[in-house]
Amino acid sequence: MKILLIDQDSASRARAATWLEDERHHAVVCASEWPHNWPVVLAEYEPDLVLVPSGSRLQSPDYLLATSSFPDCDFLLFERHADEPPAAYLDSILGGAETAYHQRKISARPFADARRYIIHDDPYMDYASEAKLHSPKNAPGWEEIAIRQEAMFVMQLQMGMADGRHLRAKQYYKVLARFNRGIKCECAYRLGHNSYKVAWLREQLGRWMTVIAHYIPDTEVEHCPPPQNASSGFAFLHYEMPTVFLYPIGCVLLYGIRAGLAAQIQDAAAWRYDGEDETQLAARGCSLFGLNAYLAEVARAQVWVMEQFMSPTSEFHVETADSRSLRRTMGTYFEFWGWDYLWNMGKNLRQITTRVQSGETRVERSVGSKMVPTFCEFRDAAVTELSRISESDTHGEPPS
Repeated sequence: MKILLIDQDSASRARAATWLEDERHHAVVCASEWPHNWPVVLAEYEPDLVLVPSGSRLQSPDYLLATSSFPDCDFLLFERHADEPPAAYLDSILGGAETAYHQRKISARPFADARRYIIHDDPYMDYASEAKLHSPKNAPGWEEIAIRQEAMFVMQLQMGMADGRHLRAKQYYKVLARFNRGIKCECAYRLGHNSYKVAWLREQLGRWMTVIAHYIPDTEVEHCPPPQNASSGFAFLHYEMPTVFLYPIGCVLLYGIRAGLAAQIQDAAAWRYDGEDETQLAARGCSLFGLNAYLAEVARAQVWVMEQFMSPTSEFHVETADSRSLRRTMGTYFEFWGWDYLWNMGKNLRQITTRVQSGETRVERSVGSKMVPTFCEFRDAAVTELSRISESDTHGEPPS
C-alpha cells in the first residue's frame, strides 16, 4: 500500500515512515508540511492512503475537493501524542485500513469525460507555450492557407456523403478493429521472442489508412486492402509491403498530413528486415506497435467525427456545448491533417458542416484534376512516389 504521511514534526514523521516501510512493508511518501494544494499533492503521488493529522484546517475547501476528486484514495485521521510511540499508535489505527485495502474492488470510471486538469512538474514551464495552437491570422499567406484547409475539409464531407462511402468506411473500421485485437496478441508474442514476423504489423498501417482513404477524393478504395486476412489459418509475410497496402498510405500522404507524422509513417511503410540485431528489431517492433495504436485512434476519430458532422441530430449539431470526448476526438482528427485554422474556428465549424449538408457550400474542382493517382498509376511508380512524398513540403494540389 502506498501511503502519504502528513506530519509537522520531522522526528516523529521519520520514525513513523521507517516503521511503515520496514515492519509493514508499505511504500511511504512524506510531506514535511501541510500541503498548500491538496489536489496537486494527490495527483503527483497517487497514494492509496493518506494519514492526516487532525486539525481545524481539514475542513478547508481545498481538502474537501481533494477527498471528492480522488475516490480511490482513503483518508485516515490520527492524533500525534509526543509521549506515545508512533509504532504502537499507528498499529492501532492501520489495521482496519489495511484490511479494507486488500478487500477493495476498484470501480471503473470514464476517462476525461468532464474537464480534466494536467498538473505538471515545474521544469516543463521552461517549454510551455502561451499559444497552444498555430494560428498566425496576420501572417503573410495565412488567408490562402485558411481557404485551402476549409476546401480540403469540405471535400472530405462531400466524399463521405457520396455513394455510401461513409457507411462503407464504418463497416470497414468495425471489421478491422476486431481483426486488430488478434493481430496485437500475435505480434506481441513475436516481438517478445525477437521474431522478424513482427513485420506483420507493417501491413496494418495500410489498413488503418484505408479507413481514412474512404474520405479522400479520387481514391480507388476497391483497390485498397481488405480489413482482414482472407483466411484465419493462413497469412503471408511479405518482405516488402505490397502496393495494395502502399496505395492508401500514398493517397493519405499526398492529400496532406502533418510533416512529422508523414515522415514516420513513410519510414515504417518502407521498412524491410535485413538482419538487424535484437536491439534494432525490438526498437522497430515497438515503433510499429505505437504507430499502429495511434493510427487506429486516428481512424476511429475520422469515422466518428464524420458521423457527427454529417448527421443533423448528432451531439455536435444538437448540444450547445461539446463533450470533452468529442472535443478530443475532433482535435485528433484536425491535428492529424494539420488543419489548425479549422480547429480554431469553434462554433463557426457548425456553419460549414450545415451548409455542406444543405448543398449551399460545395467544392468544385476543374475538369480533369485529381487529388491522388489511380491505383495503376501508383503501382507503376510506387517507389519513386513515396520517396518524393517524404522529401516534399507540399500537401498535394490545392483545389480550385
